[in-house]
Amino acid sequence: MPGRRAMNDPEFNRAFPSRPGSQPPASVAVYDRATFELAPVGIVHVALDGRRLRVNPRFCAMLGYTAAELLEQDFLEHMHPEDRAGLLENRGRLIAGEIPSYSMRRRYRRRAGDCLWTETPASLPPHPDGPPPSPRAP
Repeated sequence: MPGRRAMNDPEFNRAFPSRPGSQPPASVAVYDRATFELAPVGIVHVALDGRRLRVNPRFCAMLGYTAAELLEQDFLEHMHPEDRAGLLENRGRLIAGEIPSYSMRRRYRRRAGDCLWTETPASLPPHPDGPPPSPRAP
């Protein structure tokens, strides 16, 4: 279980002491890692070209694949075909800067063959040099 592993991690315990009034995390990177790894919801970071950059343990469990398997595949690979057009439209508007974020209900195909309905929000992190570059064609 991911939570047990992190809570037994000395670096995690130094950054997140369990005493009330304790010091803030020693490093944002440790806080980010713990938030990502221990989240009770699936989290995926996707590059502008559609490659998955990072998947958390919960997302892997939801779909029934390892992180290595998911990182080798395009983000549309497990998307239900009927949900792809809406996703690509929203994603294009997000990348073009027309909308700051979106959320949509969509289906993922799991390893077992069944579909998993999700409510999936998406946004772009702030880009220091203005709008992000256009994505490469997949």
